Amino acid sequence: MSADPIDALLSTTDLDGLMTAVDALPADADTARIGGVVEAWADPQGVANVLMHPSVIPSSHRVAAVLRGLRSEGYLRLAATVGVGHLSPTELPDGVRRELLDALLDVVASDAGPAGVRASAEIGPLLLADEVELLDDLAAHPVDAVRHNLTQAGLGVTAPDAREPVLLPYLPDYAEYLDAR
Repeated sequence: MSADPIDALLSTTDLDGLMTAVDALPADADTARIGGVVEAWADPQGVANVLMHPSVIPSSHRVAAVLRGLRSEGYLRLAATVGVGHLSPTELPDGVRRELLDALLDVVASDAGPAGVRASAEIGPLLLADEVELLDDLAAHPVDAVRHNLTQAGLGVTAPDAREPVLLPYLPDYAEYLDAR
């Protein structure tokens, strides 16, 4: 791994190594460099790494980057679905929370792969009681894990004690994802 903690964060190709790199990032790290990588959107590995851990993205870029990732295709979409789970719904303005929820619902509606499954697992914390009907259009999703996760999201606001754990897909690293395509 690189001696520069930001280089290590941006360049690591292993998901376990990514967690190590995030943990090793000093509190006073120059996150402006990370903001630059997000703005450029040209380094898929670096962008994916920070999308999975959006707390390392400067707050001025964080939500926009996650939304851009959710609206992307391929691995960046998957990385952004992971990243949504690291955002605190209680700290998001309601309009931002709703925009993230809508983007996740769009991923579920258009993706029967790991990104769709992961997006369905991240809907619950963003869903409000008066929004449960948004899940109705996705009730016939072709993936069992997605249907399970959507049910759990609805139960989270209608019957929290009846809720079961969500199902998460296998998360490949970027190179493995590319090899499988």
